[in-house]
Amino acid sequence: MRRPRQLPRQTGRGRRKKLIEALLWNLEWGEHLEFLQDRRDAGKSAPALDRRVLPDQGNAFFWKAFQTLSKARRPAFDGVSDILIADILAYADLVGVRDLDLRGQLCRIVVAMDEAALEWARARKPQPK
Repeated sequence: MRRPRQLPRQTGRGRRKKLIEALLWNLEWGEHLEFLQDRRDAGKSAPALDRRVLPDQGNAFFWKAFQTLSKARRPAFDGVSDILIADILAYADLVGVRDLDLRGQLCRIVVAMDEAALEWARARKPQPK
């Protein structure tokens, strides 16, 4: 059974997978990027940097949409809320996306990235004892 905010799946799974891989690397190591690069520049090992996944240039639109929408999250009882479909569509309107297929793809990709980011955050949240 699908959760209410999930959209029907269509093409573009490879695109979503690459973006989610880049997102998870960024969540885990992004704040340490400068340190990792300095370490590598000093001739030391930086295995996390070797595993870095960058979004493809063709995915820059989806990456930027997710980054922008992530900053506009509403507070929720358990931390942060999901990115709403209405917010994604408002973003699409703001940047002038009128094509229905692209709007649908934007919604599916941002929702998938959002689910991955929230799952990552929940896994690191301290559990009450």
